Amino acid sequence: MNAVALVDYAEPMCDLQNAVDPLTRALSLHQLEEADEIAAAAARHIARVRHYIREAKGRPHSAPIPLRRRLRDRGLI
Repeated sequence: MNAVALVDYAEPMCDLQNAVDPLTRALSLHQLEEADEIAAAAARHIARVRHYIREAKGRPHSAPIPLRRRLRDRGLI
């Protein structure tokens, strides 16, 4: 599975290290098209996470359980 697919199919609250390492490698090798695709996948992932956070703030019981715990621990819900 390529780096873009790894990021696209990652769990919403996973760490984005799956995107950062391949993105750094692609940039260091001047593979700009691949780097752009990985960055776009990371942006989509971040948008999904932001959506889950907004949903969790508005309807805490509908958020995934790990996300609810993290938000509650940080005092956000």
